[in-house]
Amino acid sequence: MTPHMMTTCRPSLASLIQSRVLPPLLFALLLLPLAADAQDPPVAPEGQPAGPRPEVSQDLAPATSAPDQPDRADSQTADQPAVPDDQQLRQRLPEQLERLEQRWGTTRSLSFDPVFLSSEAAAASLGSRRTDRGFRFLRDNLAFDPYGGRVRGARGALFSHSGNSVDLALLATELLAAQGINWRLVKATLQDEQASTLFASALPHATTRGVDPATRTFDPALQRWRRRTVADHWWVEAEIDGRWVAFDPVYPGLELGQAVVEPERRFDTGQIPGELEHTVTIRLFQRRARRPAATPLTYTAQLVDLAYRNVVLSFRRESADTVRPTLEFSGEIRQGERIDLREAEQIWIELEFGTGRTAYTVRRDLRDPSDRLDLFAGDLQVFSVLFLPGWVGPDYYAAVSQALAGQLQEYGQLLTNQALVDADSGRTTAPSFALLDNLQPILSTATGLIGLTFAHRSDEMSLALAQKMGVRPFFARPRILIAGAVQLGSDLGFQLDLRNDAIESLPYSDLPIGLPPAFQALRGRIDSQLASEVLADLTGLAVLGPEQIIRGAMDLQVGFLSLSSSERTALRRLDVPQGVRDRMEQDATGAGGVVITPAESLLVSGSERTAWWVAVASDGSVLGVLGSGIRGAVAGFLSQAANLERPAFHPLALASGTLSTIEALLEAVIRQTSGSPTMGPDLCPLLCDLVQASNLACGDPSRANLSRCLSGGVASEDPLGLGLSCQEMVNTFRCGVVIAQQVLSGAIELEVDRPNAFQGPWSSRIPPLYTTACRCE
Repeated sequence: MTPHMMTTCRPSLASLIQSRVLPPLLFALLLLPLAADAQDPPVAPEGQPAGPRPEVSQDLAPATSAPDQPDRADSQTADQPAVPDDQQLRQRLPEQLERLEQRWGTTRSLSFDPVFLSSEAAAASLGSRRTDRGFRFLRDNLAFDPYGGRVRGARGALFSHSGNSVDLALLATELLAAQGINWRLVKATLQDEQASTLFASALPHATTRGVDPATRTFDPALQRWRRRTVADHWWVEAEIDGRWVAFDPVYPGLELGQAVVEPERRFDTGQIPGELEHTVTIRLFQRRARRPAATPLTYTAQLVDLAYRNVVLSFRRESADTVRPTLEFSGEIRQGERIDLREAEQIWIELEFGTGRTAYTVRRDLRDPSDRLDLFAGDLQVFSVLFLPGWVGPDYYAAVSQALAGQLQEYGQLLTNQALVDADSGRTTAPSFALLDNLQPILSTATGLIGLTFAHRSDEMSLALAQKMGVRPFFARPRILIAGAVQLGSDLGFQLDLRNDAIESLPYSDLPIGLPPAFQALRGRIDSQLASEVLADLTGLAVLGPEQIIRGAMDLQVGFLSLSSSERTALRRLDVPQGVRDRMEQDATGAGGVVITPAESLLVSGSERTAWWVAVASDGSVLGVLGSGIRGAVAGFLSQAANLERPAFHPLALASGTLSTIEALLEAVIRQTSGSPTMGPDLCPLLCDLVQASNLACGDPSRANLSRCLSGGVASEDPLGLGLSCQEMVNTFRCGVVIAQQVLSGAIELEVDRPNAFQGPWSSRIPPLYTTACRCE
C-alpha cells in the first residue's frame, strides 16, 4: 500500500459516540457550515484518475471539555437525530443555572489594577496636581514602541502598557486634565542622532555565547527606515504656576521640564491634528448572479474608536431566503441592506485601513460556492471583529472578562426563560424572535471573549518567547481577530480566525540580526496550535484546525508539497476546489511566501479537508491555514450528516447547549486569571514540526549554513539583512528554523546586559518559559 493511500481502522461514528470514546460534538460527514471548508467531489488533474483519499482517524479533533460540563442533550448519531426529552431537559436547566451562578460568583472576585484601565483611575492614584508623579508613572511603567501615528490612543496605551510618542503624549494630556492642569500638544522633528537614541531606547542590550564573534550583529543606529518612523516626536507642555513646562516621559534621560529639541508646532488644548489619525472602513460585499456586485453595509471610523472594542457583525434571518446584516459596538448600531441569499453567489467582509499608498485591506470570505463555504444555513450568525493594535495586558483582560461573565450569566437566565415559553407553546420548527433576541447578545459576548482570551494568552507566550530569543516584539499595525458563532437548529458552532498578524520584532542591540526570523517562525506555530487549544478550552467542543490536519497527514505519511510564487503550475494542478486553490495561491504569492501543504486532501469523518502552513519570506513567520481561509480553528456540534439541511430545532435543547457553552467559557476564564494561567502548548514538538516542514520546503538541511543565517544576507535592498540565501537554498524561514533549533537546544545562550525595555508590572508577571532544551530527530 502506498503511503498516500494509508488509512486508519476504526469503529463507526455511531458506535464511538455511544461508547463515549468520542464526544457527540465531533464533526459529521459535513461539518456545521461554520467549519467552512467542506468541498465538492474531487476533480483529478487532467489525465489522472481520482483515487481514494487518505483518511484521518476520527479522534483527530481533541476531545476537550470543560470540567463538570453536562452532556449535550441534543447530541445526534450519524444515522438519526436524537429526540430531546422535555422532562429531562427541564430538570437539567435549573442545575445548569445554579452552576452558572456559582461560576459568576467566582469571576466577581477577579483582581486587577484599575490604574491600567482608565486615565481617571491613574490620575486619582497620583494625587491632585502632582505633575511630577504623573511624569514618573508614564516614564517608569509604560514602554516605548516604534510605530507611527495615533493608533492605540490613551486607552490602548494603558491597556498594553506601551505606546509611541503620540499615544503616550495623549495619555499624558488625559492625566494632566484629570488633575486639573492645563496642557498643550507639541511636535518637533528629531535629528538623526536624536532619533537613533530614541529608537535604541526600545531595545535592551545583550550578548551571546556559542556564536561566532564575527557574526553580523544588529546596530539600531544604522536603521534609517526605523529612524524615520520615530523622527516625528510628540510630547506635552503643562502649565505649572503660570509657566509652560515640558512633559516628555518618552525620550530617554529627560526629567520633568526638559526637552530634547525645541518645539516646531504647538496645538491648542483639546486639538488632535488630523494627520495623526488612522481610519478603518468595514465593508460587506456580495457578488450577485447576472447583476452588479453590491455593498449592503459600509462603515468608516477612526481606528482609536474601534481599538480594544467588541465590534459585532451579525446576520439575522428575516425570511427563508433573506438575512439582514447589522454592525454594532459601544451602543452604536448600523443596519445594512437586506441580502437575498438566492442571488448572492459570494459574500465577504473587507476591512480597509488608511488611504493612498499605505492603505491595506484584510478580507474574510463568508460564502463561496467554489468550495461550498456558506455560513448562512442557520437563523443567526454573529462575528466579533477585534482590532487590537497593542498587547492585551492582564488587568484589561481580567476586568473585561469579569464584565462579560456578568453579561453571560444574565443573558443565560433570560434565554432559559424564553426557551421554556417557546417549549410550552409547542414551537419546535424555528427559534422565535424573542429567543433569538436573547441568544444574540450571548453569542456576541462569547465570541468577543474567545477572541480576547486568545489574544491575551498569545501575548503572554509571545513576550516569554521573545525574552528567550533575545528580540523585542511590537505592533506596527493592528492585529485583527474574527471570532464567529453560528446557530443552526439547536446547535452552536464557533470559529477563531487570526486575519491579520501584526507583531514585528527586532533583535536586542549587538545580537545577531538573524534572531527575528527564529522568533517569528516559532511564534506563528504557537499561535496556530494555541487557536485550537483556546477554542476547545473556552467552548468545551471538539475542534478542528490546520494543525490537526497537517499533523494527521504527517502521521499517515502523506506526501507534502512546497509551493512558491515561481511554482504556480504545480499549485494549479493540486486537486482542490477553486476557492481553496485561490486562497493557497494568494498565500504563496502575496508576500513572496512558501506554502507547505499535504499533496492531497484528507478525509476527516468522511469529509475532505485541506490545510497548509504559509511561511512569509520577508520575516520568516509561519501560520496554519484551513482550506476555508481561516487562520485558526473551528468547533461545532455533530450535525445531521450527508446534507446541509438545518437540523431539527428544539428550544430547550438550544438553551441547555448554550448554558453548557457559557459554563465552559466562565470556567476557562477563572483558570486563566487564577494566578497560575495555562501558558499554552509545549514548544518542543512545535519546533520539531518546523524542522520537518523547513526540510520539505527548502531541501537538504545539511546545506544550511548556521553562520550565514546568524550573520544575515548581503542584499542591499534589505536594510535588516533578512533576504537570506544560505548556499542559495535556505530562505528566511529556513534560517529562522535553524537558529531557533540552536537557541532552544541550548547551543546558543543569551545574556541580557540591560533590563528588558518592556517595563512595568506586566513584564514582571511573565514567567520564564522553555527552560528544557529541545531535541529533534
